[in-house]
Amino acid sequence: MRRGARRVGDVALELVGIDALGERRHVMVDGAPRATSALTLSHWPATPSPPELARDTSCEIALAALAARWRLPAAVDAATNDHLDEDGACALFVLCAPALAAAHGVLLAEAARAGDFDVVTSEAAGFVAWTLRALFDPERSPLAAGASRRGEAWTAHAYAEALAELPALLEHPGRAVARYGDEASAWRAGTAALATGRLRLLRDPELDFVIIEADDALLGGRFARIGHGHALPVHPAVLHGAAEESRVLVHWGDRWCYYDRYETWVRTVSRPRLLRRELGPLAAELSAAEPGAISWSADYCGTLVPVLAPLGGASDLAPEVVVAMIRRHLAGAPPAWDPSRRQGALLAYGATH
Repeated sequence: MRRGARRVGDVALELVGIDALGERRHVMVDGAPRATSALTLSHWPATPSPPELARDTSCEIALAALAARWRLPAAVDAATNDHLDEDGACALFVLCAPALAAAHGVLLAEAARAGDFDVVTSEAAGFVAWTLRALFDPERSPLAAGASRRGEAWTAHAYAEALAELPALLEHPGRAVARYGDEASAWRAGTAALATGRLRLLRDPELDFVIIEADDALLGGRFARIGHGHALPVHPAVLHGAAEESRVLVHWGDRWCYYDRYETWVRTVSRPRLLRRELGPLAAELSAAEPGAISWSADYCGTLVPVLAPLGGASDLAPEVVVAMIRRHLAGAPPAWDPSRRQGALLAYGATH
């Protein structure tokens, strides 16, 4: 290694919107590299992140690069991302404010996990993630009222505002509850339901599969959603806090929702996860088995969080029939998505955002 080589943390990189990069060499975080990306720090499928830095989230990858003082390619002084999410914001903060990131690394990593995976390890991490999520949500964001909240210019603006807010947010995450506490309230309500036995779990470790039975009286609200807005009885972070399985089937009343967790779309290293199966054939089988006119729908397996559910959410099938058919499919269908290989990942992402 030559003397004087610049390393991650030696300088604060400049946040540059994807629309303003031009031919500028840069670090791409939490996404797929562009033609002028000189370094990629991302957990996305098949991205060329240094294998020595592999972690579950892109924020953790960036923190690992900071801790290792990873060498920056020549003439790189900018960092970017092309889509808005909480993990991306935390990873950008690591590169653009390395001293503060080093001081708050644990909370940043937890917030990234809460944002990407809906795994809440502390209230503080949840507050950070949910505040960022509210900033990025076109329907709830207080940023740039009246302006367009779509496209590359909005992404750059929202990230700049998020990075400006993060120092105070990391120092005092609880203060955000006054402004963005609605999602925190939904998570707390679901956590209380779990503690009182209104959610019951049946685990199948061999299939990396969990069945969650919920009282049909539970009201999930706007934050009890998964995938493209499919309803759940509680906030997904409540389910993921109770069970780490990759494949989740939720049943409440006559309603069903099966999904593959986001951790199976990206490359993770903390625990082995079984590869996804294509859900379309299973949807066809369940539709054929329905005694009435109900049909099931399924997302493509390369969707970030593919969901299998009856159209309208309700099924006339007996619960034991639904469970048996899903188990049989998971056990016998061939793998259909491997995040270690490039297989239309960018197309899948673009189709769902």
